[in-house]
Amino acid sequence: MKIKNELEKLKSEFMSLNTDAEIEDFRKKIKSSIDSKTDDELKELSNALVEDAQQAIDRASNVYNYVNVKQKLGSILDIISMSYIAENYFKKSRAWLSQRVNGHYVNGVPVAFTDKELEILSSALDDISTQLHKTARSIA
Repeated sequence: MKIKNELEKLKSEFMSLNTDAEIEDFRKKIKSSIDSKTDDELKELSNALVEDAQQAIDRASNVYNYVNVKQKLGSILDIISMSYIAENYFKKSRAWLSQRVNGHYVNGVPVAFTDKELEILSSALDDISTQLHKTARSIA
């Protein structure tokens, strides 16, 4: 746990660096810190770095999903009823669907569609498309 706290402090410090000299001093500090660690501490540091990297990948994936879904839905959001989709296909509120489409934070955590929810959304859009097509054909 000590290593994770140390890593968090180092990340915060790194984010505040502004000059090349500060970056060079920080690199020296990191090298010195690594050189002073035992093998067990280095293993713990390695595990913490891997875990941190995985969390960064997960966050990036969520951002990608949000941007990708929002971009793809962008042209139809004003055409179809998101309330209808939320209630009839997800059995959820429009707010729930909006939170996922817009990548909002709920209880401090960003929400996104799961793979299963994306499948439901895709099926819903297919279903609505079929209904629109049948209606259009019945009119003409």
